Amino acid sequence: FMSHILTLGLGTILGGRSLNGFGLRLRAGRQFVVYGRVSDARRRLRLRFSYNRTFGSESGQAYPSTGSWSSRMRPDYTISIWPEEFSESQAERLESVSHLHFDAKYKADRLDDLYEVQDIDAEKREHREGVYKRADLLKMHTYKDAIRRSVGAYLIYPGDRNRIWKGFHEILPGVGAFAVSPSGPASGLESIRTFLSDVVDNLANRVSHQEQLSFELFRIHHRPDAGSLSYRSLEQDSATGWRSASILNDLVLLKPCTSAYLGWARSGLVCEVGLNESAEVATELLEARYVFVYTDSGDHVFFRRTLTPAKVVPKQAMRELGCPTKCSDQNILLPLEEASIELPSWDALQGAVLRCEQEGIHTLSLMSFLDGPSGPPPRKV
Repeated sequence: FMSHILTLGLGTILGGRSLNGFGLRLRAGRQFVVYGRVSDARRRLRLRFSYNRTFGSESGQAYPSTGSWSSRMRPDYTISIWPEEFSESQAERLESVSHLHFDAKYKADRLDDLYEVQDIDAEKREHREGVYKRADLLKMHTYKDAIRRSVGAYLIYPGDRNRIWKGFHEILPGVGAFAVSPSGPASGLESIRTFLSDVVDNLANRVSHQEQLSFELFRIHHRPDAGSLSYRSLEQDSATGWRSASILNDLVLLKPCTSAYLGWARSGLVCEVGLNESAEVATELLEARYVFVYTDSGDHVFFRRTLTPAKVVPKQAMRELGCPTKCSDQNILLPLEEASIELPSWDALQGAVLRCEQEGIHTLSLMSFLDGPSGPPPRKV
């Protein structure tokens, strides 16, 4: 469907070659939008093909607004794709829409004119003379960077070679150029059809890198105050040698309790989980970096684990420590300290707590925990 739209759009908009025979000529004064759908077994997608769509930038147009976050942009063609379950405006706010932009270029007849700079002095001289062609590529990067949720920007030029640059490993994000001749039935569109088919295949894949990236962008940026959390942590993972994960990925164990237990945990800076009763919770406790101990009335303490190792303690030893609840025969005892992290209100935290209780989840990431009811649902660990 997308290739049909693009073929129709190009056939309607392209007015043939320029007078010198080397450029594409657009028919002026036309603006239109075409909507469509694409479905496969994995996902149903909505599409919008736009000609001369303006992506505005108004003062105060802060994230997550649509459009450009710097100055106004107007690509020749834009294809926008989003899940059918959302409206286009919803998809914008949820980072679920993907924009691809195409610009028809007139000065360039060879791919080398667009991307290869043989003589920097000649390039600067042509720039002064108004025939600077490499700027076309830079403009594609500008589209992709300035227009929110843009995943690709591509030139359409009357040459003989196609070139696609991938930002990472997949077809998106990217920039590139497609050679399309406007003489007679536009030739070169087959490459664009194949490219758009690959784009749809990528966007229909819920586990693609692009999908994961867009979801994490939403998770990170939908809370404007998230950056106020400041905490010093290690830069390198000692086990792998890789970059250490953000503390927002650390796990928080949610432990409901009585008021008596909360007082005991706060005074002794310890927390226990019985091995006999809940092996699953015990395992998650060992993986968790934080422990949130709370009562039904909303009293709570947010703990962080210390470097002191956990130890297994029998029931009798737990009684001697003054644990006010019924203990298992064997228990994991964790030394804790109160974490110096400012938490949202109990009303905000209750959303995450209730969802965890309803879904049988014992741990969630610190990011999901701080998100409260406004964030995405927690994932089972």
